[in-house]
Amino acid sequence: KYTYVSPSVKELRGFEVEEALRQDLSKVLTPDSYNKIKQIIAEITPLLNPKNYNEIKPRVIELEMVKKDKSTVWTEVKVAVLANEYNTPIGIQGAARDISKRKLALKELMESREEYRSFFDDDLTGDFISHIDGYIINCNNAYLKILGFESIQEAKNYDLTQLHISPE
Repeated sequence: KYTYVSPSVKELRGFEVEEALRQDLSKVLTPDSYNKIKQIIAEITPLLNPKNYNEIKPRVIELEMVKKDKSTVWTEVKVAVLANEYNTPIGIQGAARDISKRKLALKELMESREEYRSFFDDDLTGDFISHIDGYIINCNNAYLKILGFESIQEAKNYDLTQLHISPE
């Protein structure tokens, strides 16, 4: 049960503070995120006593929350167990921030990376990336075939500055 919800919940999820205070955690999170939280709670529950309190470290986790309009928002939540002056755990504090733009940028980066990788690997021309000193960082299969290397590792061990291609 929540004891405090920041007014920023209105911007993040579309709920008024009073509405959010009444929500059950299972309705705040998507099923996958709710299961993730249940697993974390199961891990820390055995430590919820004064002598083990110092072993409970704050965690930062990515959780997908359900908005009032039923859409979802990805958040990064910092979760910490609160204790009284005797180190007896008395609650959990969480602070969430919207990471939707970061998640989207990461997804686009991964798609772009995969597209580049496919282009590089499947290209019929011999493509390579090298250090300025002449050593291969990476190359595609066409490069290996054209120059007669058996493996990428063999190509990486070859000094390109020693390569001489005959004009014939």
